[in-house]
Amino acid sequence: MIAAIDKLSFKFLLWASVIIHLWASYFSTGFQHFDEHFQIIEFLNLKWDGISADQLPWEYHDKIRPWLQTFLYYCLSAPLKLMGIDNPFFYSWYYRFLTGFFGWFATLYLTRLLKVWFSENERLQKWGFILLNFIWFAPFVHVRTSSESLSISLFILGTVIFLTKKETRWFFLAGLLWGLTYHARFQMALPVAFVWFYCLFIENRNYPKLVYSALGVIIAIGIGTVIDYWGYGEWGFSLWHYYRTNFIEGRLAGSGHAPVWEYIRWSFLRGLPPLSLLLLCGTIWGWVKMWRHPLTWMTLPLFIFHSLIGHKEVRYLFPTMVLSPLFLLFFYQEYESRIREYWNKKSFRFLINLCLLVNLCALVIASTKAVNPSVNFYSFLWGKEEITKIYAKDESPFTMLGLDIEFYKKPDFSVEVWKDLKDLNGVSGPKYIFLRKGADYFELSNKENCTSLYLAYPEWLLHFNIGNWLSRSRVWSLFKCN
Repeated sequence: MIAAIDKLSFKFLLWASVIIHLWASYFSTGFQHFDEHFQIIEFLNLKWDGISADQLPWEYHDKIRPWLQTFLYYCLSAPLKLMGIDNPFFYSWYYRFLTGFFGWFATLYLTRLLKVWFSENERLQKWGFILLNFIWFAPFVHVRTSSESLSISLFILGTVIFLTKKETRWFFLAGLLWGLTYHARFQMALPVAFVWFYCLFIENRNYPKLVYSALGVIIAIGIGTVIDYWGYGEWGFSLWHYYRTNFIEGRLAGSGHAPVWEYIRWSFLRGLPPLSLLLLCGTIWGWVKMWRHPLTWMTLPLFIFHSLIGHKEVRYLFPTMVLSPLFLLFFYQEYESRIREYWNKKSFRFLINLCLLVNLCALVIASTKAVNPSVNFYSFLWGKEEITKIYAKDESPFTMLGLDIEFYKKPDFSVEVWKDLKDLNGVSGPKYIFLRKGADYFELSNKENCTSLYLAYPEWLLHFNIGNWLSRSRVWSLFKCN
C-alpha cells in the first residue's frame, strides 16, 4: 500500500483532499460539542433576529465569548440573506464548507514549511501533505464550525508566514493572523507566544521580525475588541470576563476535574489503535528528541496547559492533534535506515498496512457520519410543510442542556411537551408525536392508528433487538396518530 501511495502524483492528492473535505462538509452534519452551536451559531441567530438574548447561554450574558467567528459567518452569509435564502441547513453546510476550505488551505500552505523542514527529501514533503489531509480526523476537525477549528487554521497561516518569509511586511501580517487566532480562541495565545519565544531564544534574534509581528497582534486584538462591541452592544474585554468568570468566580471548577494524565489515557481508550498509539508515541518522541524544533514549541505548551487544567475535552487538543502526524515524518527521517531493515519483515509491513487500512476506514466513517443526529431530524421536519406542531414526550427535541435550539426551527412551528402518552387521547384530529426512547417507540408502533414517519436508526436494525437493547436506548422517532 505504501508503494501504491508513493506513485500518486501531488496533483491527484491535492484534488483528493479537496473532495474529502467537500464530502465531510456535506455529510458531517450537526455539532461535535454544544458550544459549537450555542456559542457560535445561535449567537449568529441573534443577529438575524431568530432568537432573543434571554434564550442564549450564560456565556453571552457574562460576555466571555469573542465574536470574531460569528462576525465572519455573518458577513459571508449577508449577501445570501439579501437574496432570500433562509434554509438553516444550507447555512449550516455553508459554514462547514467555509471553515473546512480554510482548514484545507491552511494545511496546503503548511507545505511551504515542510519544504524547509524536509528540504532534501521531496518524498517526506509529499507524505507530510498526505498525513495533514488524510489522517482520519483531519477533515472532520477542519469542517467543524468551532473556535478550535478556525483558530488552528489562523495559527498555521500566521506561523508559516512568520517562519518562512523574510520581508518585514509579512511579519506584520503574521501578527495580524496570530491576533485573530487569539480572538477565535483565547487559549491559542499560548502556542502563538511560544513560537514568538522560539524566535527570541532559539532562532537568531530578529528584532524587527518580533516587533512587527507584535504590532500586528496588538492591532488584531483591537479589531477583535471592536467586533465584540458589535456583538454585545457595549464595550468590554472578553478575555477579562473569561478570566473573571472561570477562575476568580470559580465557574470552571464546577465543570469536572480530570487528572493530569487523562489525555494520555484517552489516547488508549478513545483513540484508534494501532494508529492512535503510533501517533502518541511519535509525538512524545518528538517532544523529547526535538525540543528545540518549532513544531514542539507549536504543540507541547498547549498540551501541557490543558493537561494541568482540570476540565478536559478532546476538542481542546484539536490544534495539537492536526499537527502531531508530522512527528512521524521526523521519526522516519531519524531512523530511516533501521525502518528500511524492518520493512523486509512481513509482520512489520502487515502492521503498517493495517494502520493505513484502519485510517482509511475511519476517515470515511468520520467524514460521512452525522456528528449529532438530531440535526437530521430537524431537517426532516423542515421538509414537511404539513407538520406545524408536534407533541413531544418528556422533553422537546429542540431543547438541549436546558437551552432552546431555534436556528433549525421553521417559522410558526410549535412543540407541546407531554409526560404521559395517555394524556394525548383527548386531543382531537391527527397528531404528530415525538419520542426519544426506544421503549416508547415500541409502545406506539404497536397501535393500529399510529404510523411511523421517522426513526433515527435504520429499520433493519429493529430485527436485531437482542436483549431488548433498543428499548433502553435513546431512539428518536416521530409518529402520526389519528
